[in-house]
Amino acid sequence: RVQTGCEETCSYCIIPSTRGMSRSRPLEDVVRDIQRAVDAGYKEIVMTGVHLGSYGRDLSEGSSLSTLIRRLRDWPDDVLFRISSLEPMDCTPEIVEMVASSHRIAPHFHLPLQHGSDAMLRAMRRPYTVSYYQRLIDRITTVLPHASVGSDIIVGFPGETAAHFTEMRVVLEQLPLTHLHVFPDSDRP
Repeated sequence: RVQTGCEETCSYCIIPSTRGMSRSRPLEDVVRDIQRAVDAGYKEIVMTGVHLGSYGRDLSEGSSLSTLIRRLRDWPDDVLFRISSLEPMDCTPEIVEMVASSHRIAPHFHLPLQHGSDAMLRAMRRPYTVSYYQRLIDRITTVLPHASVGSDIIVGFPGETAAHFTEMRVVLEQLPLTHLHVFPDSDRP
């Protein structure tokens, strides 16, 4: 885990109030732990975080997720890195290009859509639209046609109608996703 916490305001999520603001581990600490894992014989290492795309924003050393991925891309040892879930707005063209240009980084993207209706995305307070998400997936599959691309969606969100659900189903049928996690909305204190 290279990061924890989140400052997004998604209406369904309690993480900002339970885990607090985004906190990143210093890049050199991450590099040291990776080297220790490689030295112990690990062949695949997954970079994780609550809001992984915000990695480094809180550090004064100028780190960012791009900086971290650049270090992984250029890693000298025989190891494969996998990037865990990224928010769509954090999966930049630079990150896609680094994944495409490196045999060290698995061509794996998990990008939570959450819903296929812009009205529901607004209700969830997600900072993107369905068309933004579709363009992102198109960009990834153009550069990496064999990439694994997965997503999360929430069904039964308050206010969701049959029309919203149908909209989402049509979008999901059009996207070249390789895996999908479906979560029913659950009211929790």
